[in-house]
Amino acid sequence: MASLRTLFALTVVPAATLLALAAVAERAGAETATFYLLLAGVPLAAVAALAALARLVDAGSGRLEAVLAGALVACFCVGAAARSPVFLDGGSEAVVAVALATGWAAVGLLAAASFGSLRR
Repeated sequence: MASLRTLFALTVVPAATLLALAAVAERAGAETATFYLLLAGVPLAAVAALAALARLVDAGSGRLEAVLAGALVACFCVGAAARSPVFLDGGSEAVVAVALATGWAAVGLLAAASFGSLRR
């Protein structure tokens, strides 16, 4: 159970915070801030994905958490790539919006999976 709490602490709360700040920055039109917030989420989500993968390999359980943490890494990567200074000429707003929405879905499902595993 301690590893699930660690996964929750490493992933859900900080990722939700970064996604919320990135959404606020995107809404305010601060593309550079959005880029750096999404970029900061990449290693955060990667550490959590590796922790979930280690739990899957060691204990043979937690497949859903590993998949969701991997999806969260992908959301941060896609969002950061869409907001990178190379692509700031425009046309990436829809990609960032989809990455943020998918990230929120992954965080919500990861929180639900973590709480479900903790209650067992």
